[in-house]
Amino acid sequence: MPPSRSLVAVGAPRGGLAALCITQTTGWGVLYYALVAAVRPISEDTGWDAAVVTGRSSTSRPSP
Repeated sequence: MPPSRSLVAVGAPRGGLAALCITQTTGWGVLYYALVAAVRPISEDTGWDAAVVTGRSSTSRPSP
């Protein structure tokens, strides 16, 4: 019987990739949905329409 091929080194931790996937998905989800929660307070404070707040945050980029 030929030796089995493994993509993971013997004794290597296997939970790292799963943990990275979970934390990345959670992090991006929180970042994405934070705007949804903040649109109403920003609109009320500034008097801008919700579409303006959403559009501006979508097109904004950091200053050089």
